[in-house]
This record gives sequence, structure tokens and C-alpha cells, in this order.
Amino acid sequence: VDTGAPLGTVPDSVDAFRSNGTTLVVCRTGGRSMRACEFLSEQGIAVANVAGGTLAWVTSGRDVVAGDQPQ
Repeated sequence: VDTGAPLGTVPDSVDAFRSNGTTLVVCRTGGRSMRACEFLSEQGIAVANVAGGTLAWVTSGRDVVAGDQPQ
């Protein structure tokens, strides 16, 4: 589930991150998502930061779909 939650709204959106497994958290470079992961982990939520963020994913040559509508 993509919450699209900006870092500043994570404390108010904790329930959106709850799932039956580990929630992957990503941002552009990995810094903000790491801060979100630290907070969410303290709330007892299993999270994993996507190292290097979206830029590292794109640079690695993995598939990317651009635009505001997932396909």
C-alpha cells in the first residue's frame, strides 16, 4: 500500500504503515525514509528502509515506471 506520506505526517499516519509483514519505506535518497523507519520501528512496526532510495534504484538499472499512475 502506498501511503505517499511526507515525513512530517508519519506520526499522524502510523496506522497506515501497519501490515502483516515488513513495510518497505522509500524516499528519493534514503535519508528521510531512514528517519521514518526509526520512528515507525519505535512504534512496533516492522519496517525496512530501501537503501539509497529511488535514485539508487534508478541508477542500478532496475525497471522504472514514470508518472503519477502505477501500471
